[in-house]
Amino acid sequence: MNKGQEYYFTKKGTFGTDISSLGIGIKTQTVNYVYHTTVIGSGTNQNAFSYAILNDSKLDLKSYSGLVSLTQAGATSKIVSILCETKQAGVPAIKPISSKQCAPGSIEIGRTSSPP
Repeated sequence: MNKGQEYYFTKKGTFGTDISSLGIGIKTQTVNYVYHTTVIGSGTNQNAFSYAILNDSKLDLKSYSGLVSLTQAGATSKIVSILCETKQAGVPAIKPISSKQCAPGSIEIGRTSSPP
């Protein structure tokens, strides 16, 4: 979903507000997970949060969360993203603190940075 948000932003100048608009070809629900994305903010102050939320907390699977945002450093802007995984199975996805840091209870499993 992070990659889908990155691509969507490069084409439209904004983040996608739902899974189907990203065109990544995944269902919004599977046997184990519900997939969700939301955008907070507007213009150059946008963040796209994505979640893979367990359907059943009794499953021995971990949850995932991601954040994609546009950062500005002087005249240069970049799209940055982080992907986080819960440390324990069966717990809800935890919203990342920033595009550089996962929340307590989760660990970073991926990060990217690219021009918009």
